[in-house]
Amino acid sequence: MKNKSFLVVLLAILLISLAAGSAVGAPQPIQVFVDGRALAFDVPPVVVSGRTLVPLRAVFEALGAEVDWNQETRTVTASWPGGSLTLPVGARSARVGGAERLLDVPAQIVGGRMLVPLRFVAEAMGAQVGWYPASRAITINKPPKPLLEATVTRVVDGDTVEVALAGGRAEKMRLIGVDTPETIHPTRGEEPYGREASDFTKARLTGRKVLLETDVEERDRYGRLLAYLYLPDGTMFNATLVAEGYAQTMTIPPNVRYVEVFRALQAGARDGGRGLWGLPESQAPDVKPPSDKGSFPPDADGNCIKDGRENIKGNRDSMVYHVPGGRFYDQTRAEECFTTEEAAQAAGYRRSER
Repeated sequence: MKNKSFLVVLLAILLISLAAGSAVGAPQPIQVFVDGRALAFDVPPVVVSGRTLVPLRAVFEALGAEVDWNQETRTVTASWPGGSLTLPVGARSARVGGAERLLDVPAQIVGGRMLVPLRFVAEAMGAQVGWYPASRAITINKPPKPLLEATVTRVVDGDTVEVALAGGRAEKMRLIGVDTPETIHPTRGEEPYGREASDFTKARLTGRKVLLETDVEERDRYGRLLAYLYLPDGTMFNATLVAEGYAQTMTIPPNVRYVEVFRALQAGARDGGRGLWGLPESQAPDVKPPSDKGSFPPDADGNCIKDGRENIKGNRDSMVYHVPGGRFYDQTRAEECFTTEEAAQAAGYRRSER
């Protein structure tokens, strides 16, 4: 009887160990963000021959394209303002705007969905596509404004550089949405992991040709240009700093286009103990709260009146916000008020669907 009980316990321990080992060994799902928003798939992205494949329809529709499928010819067609695409299943090339484009890996059907190489999305629709291996995350951005061509002439610290724009104009530029530890602060001096962050930025950016995307506010109070910085391969360097643990997020409305991306990457870096998140507890950073710019508390009746004007109402239970004139605006008792939708979204709220 004792031997039987021992075997039962041993078997239970073995099964638990195997289950834990499988969970640890299982690859983390690939996250995809299109224009700053997480994209959900019924068929997830996969890696084939070292290339990441993503569902074509979901990504292209998120970027504003119309997609059709011809079952008889097993061909997908897509169209968008200024462009079109024709791609048969299994083909190593596609017609994009009348020209042939080669694919690294043939398009293939997985779970009833056509998957195409990630890099093909950038070539087909002119999007900036970035891959962040530490977080297994992808960004696909089609900025609403023309990108600025620049060359990085000097790195000031981890999140601030000097650039020469096309035409020769020199600018000091601050990366939007991220904050690396200080190296030259006049009162705080050098902070833990500040030197590592600065060295990382110097190694990656010094002398590089880059593209800059501005947001709603193009300059800060010091006159510095504010931008998201893209490397030639489409990777957003702001996101790389957060994903690798060299920076934490710093949300200042109204520049919140990619706040959802940065928050997700920071959560992964923190959980993985990467970079500054792996420092000893005595040196570990506190998570910076979002700026309170654009928010204020409601009055005693739950209204959001400021300067004689109704403002956006936030409901913390549902994390939904209601705009003036919305169906449920009048009956909502606000727990937080916002002057702009960007501020509400930066605080983690989503817009009411009605």
